[in-house]
Amino acid sequence: MKMSIRKPAVAGKFYPGEKKVLEEMIETLLLSAKKYEIKKPKIGIVPHAGYVFSGRTAAHFYKAVEDFSYENIILIGPAHFYPIESAIVSSFSFWQTPLGKVPVEKEINRYLGLPVLDPPFVPEHSLEVQLPFLQYVYQNKNLKIFPIHINEYSLEFAKKLLDFVEKNYYDSLILISSDFSHYFPEDQAVHIDKHSLKIILKKEIGKISEIDACGQAGIGVGLYLAYHLDLTPKLLFYDTSASAFGDTSAVVGYASIGFY
Repeated sequence: MKMSIRKPAVAGKFYPGEKKVLEEMIETLLLSAKKYEIKKPKIGIVPHAGYVFSGRTAAHFYKAVEDFSYENIILIGPAHFYPIESAIVSSFSFWQTPLGKVPVEKEINRYLGLPVLDPPFVPEHSLEVQLPFLQYVYQNKNLKIFPIHINEYSLEFAKKLLDFVEKNYYDSLILISSDFSHYFPEDQAVHIDKHSLKIILKKEIGKISEIDACGQAGIGVGLYLAYHLDLTPKLLFYDTSASAFGDTSAVVGYASIGFY
């Protein structure tokens, strides 16, 4: 069987394209993140903008998982450049970044039965930007991923994923990639994001449509799982893009949330 490799689409753009520079940046971001002495996260929500904008926020979640290991990491995020009607996976056997290749655990799809469609994955950044953090944190461990794109919330998919987690509990981490409000003045963005975060932190699965986030569908799936697995959400860090360059006129909101 041919082992296909998904090449990085945004290395040198969203994050450094050189291995040493990338490692140094991630190390600095992790050192700046607060360490929470709490138990092992089962689900996480992390941002997916360029590291100069959202890397500090993302680092708070990766700081929370650095002392743990997982049999599989299921990545769920939006496809920004292709319209897709359901949750999809790709045929790639490995995903590559400047830090090396990460194998895809394809056996999971024998259970989920998601359609395979490669084009939406090729130019997309929402899942790719999570990989260098994962590779750095788990460089001495057996890292495997299962990437999924989803643009519209699907109760059918949420139920199927919950059933998989409950019946095949390989100690998986469900990692949901999403930014929050986009291009509002900072005061307005913070107000909008507070409403979205309140819904998430209270696990109000009946209000998923009110969450203002590009990864709303993935967040909805995560909330469904968290509600039925009786997980407790914790906001680890919130920020906006204004922190990077000081422009408060049109910002993007970012949050790291762990579910325990």
